[in-house]
Amino acid sequence: MKGKTVKSANILRIYDRLRQSPVTLEVLFDWVKNAGIVVSRRTLYRYLNNLASSIHFKGEKLVVYDNEFNKKVWKIEFDQSEVLLNQFDINSYYILRNFIPKSLSHPRKLSLEKLDELVYGLSSKSHFEVNVDVNNLAFIRTNYIDANYSDADHAIMEEMIWAIENHRKIIVDDFNWDMKFLPEGFETGMSVFPLKLLFHFGLMYVCVYAEKLGKIAILPISDIIHMSVTMATFNPSHYYSGLKQYLDTTFGIVPNYGKEIYDIEIEFAGSTGSYIKTMNWHSSQSFENAHNGNVIMRLCCGINRELIGFVLYFINNARVLKPQKLRHAIVEKLQKTIDNYLTEKELVYATNIGETI
Repeated sequence: MKGKTVKSANILRIYDRLRQSPVTLEVLFDWVKNAGIVVSRRTLYRYLNNLASSIHFKGEKLVVYDNEFNKKVWKIEFDQSEVLLNQFDINSYYILRNFIPKSLSHPRKLSLEKLDELVYGLSSKSHFEVNVDVNNLAFIRTNYIDANYSDADHAIMEEMIWAIENHRKIIVDDFNWDMKFLPEGFETGMSVFPLKLLFHFGLMYVCVYAEKLGKIAILPISDIIHMSVTMATFNPSHYYSGLKQYLDTTFGIVPNYGKEIYDIEIEFAGSTGSYIKTMNWHSSQSFENAHNGNVIMRLCCGINRELIGFVLYFINNARVLKPQKLRHAIVEKLQKTIDNYLTEKELVYATNIGETI
């Protein structure tokens, strides 16, 4: 009797999986292994046939298709499924679903599976069976420069989203980031207005307005150890223009070395220039093809640590044409790097924020 109970439980779990999206035998076999269900392929095939022929739930119909590779596809269609998606819509969903950074998607796996069920349930009569192997065959991600967020980090994200939605002031009680990456005078215990979450270079940040300083600051979620949401409210629309100005005049997110805004020109050689043109680096960027086949990139922003690091990333395939201050900063950085390798001096941490350039 126990064996029949286990079998029935397994079949119902498999049926619940079918409510999420269509499957082939291969896709479902991978799923049952990950779900801890011990069955052979032959048994799994028999389960699917039993489901198709004998189990019926009101408003649901299990249908079997042969796809273009002559593989059988098992798919539930819901009577109330009214939204019809075309192939571009379906591909768009899978692209977004599969390329969410792992740092954000993995701890929210159950929530995303609920959304999969919801999307599929609303549009099951669309041609999802065409994409049945899409997760196994079409997408892969390196997770390069992806954060490792803890449950505590995700809890802070949830608090932060609530504070942003409800326009509540917060206090960052304990913070682990180097304060030199923030506006001068910023300190823990300061009341700030959370404006927006920001995703930058693999990390989640929150953009805030520091009332006491009258300045925008951008804080990494992973370095907020503890925060307090207050009952005090604010009007975020008063600060959006300031946030936009900050991002428009900053390369990346860290503060500029000073208040000056520069017309910047950087020359990139050959294929590096072709690559640079395909990417979005800053809101002010523009490009010109030089007579020698290189690419000139033009920016209008301040000089900061991220801009210097951007140029250095391309080593000898990039050269700053102007301003002279940025050229000097690059040379100084290269000289310090060479010094680190050629001397026995102790390697000392330096943010380089606040240096005179």
